[in-house]
Amino acid sequence: TQSNELIGEFNDDVKPTVTLSSNAPARINAAYGSITVEIKFSEHINGFDAGDISAGSAKVELAVLNENENAYIATITPTKDEKMSVVIPAGVLTDDAGNENTESNILTYECDITAPKVELTSSTPEYFNEARNPFAVTVTFSEPVEGFTKDLVVVENGSVANVETLVEDKVFELSITPIEDGEVRVVVLD
Repeated sequence: TQSNELIGEFNDDVKPTVTLSSNAPARINAAYGSITVEIKFSEHINGFDAGDISAGSAKVELAVLNENENAYIATITPTKDEKMSVVIPAGVLTDDAGNENTESNILTYECDITAPKVELTSSTPEYFNEARNPFAVTVTFSEPVEGFTKDLVVVENGSVANVETLVEDKVFELSITPIEDGEVRVVVLD
């Protein structure tokens, strides 16, 4: 009798492609936290996991977004202040016919996850009076900052009369006017 018929396809020599997309800004800070990257393959691939995504020293978590559409979502958390490039390298995955993937597009981010430090100093003597008024306080940040105003300064037994920029976005001088005799305390809020 005639045997059953076996059919195989020989024409699949097309390498699977992969596209990365994200709405994350190009600069990531500690307040932003993790970024989300959508990953879309041109066809079904085998054995895809977080280790197949290159993201420098960042922590990578992977989930299936839509298996029927070969779509995944990665949550990437930067762990260092550095430039971070997210990519899926060529040849780390295969389709059902054994074809290796092509390299994805590259997403690049500047990561600054360390908050700036601030130090207060003063050239005004510890004891001062009307002749040595106002109390001058220098505010020095460890890196450039945006949006520093006197509203971020808390003064006990005084007020901020003036803010002068000494080094753009980094060093400022406060003129503090005391209210009455006694200690004057100054702190910059985080």
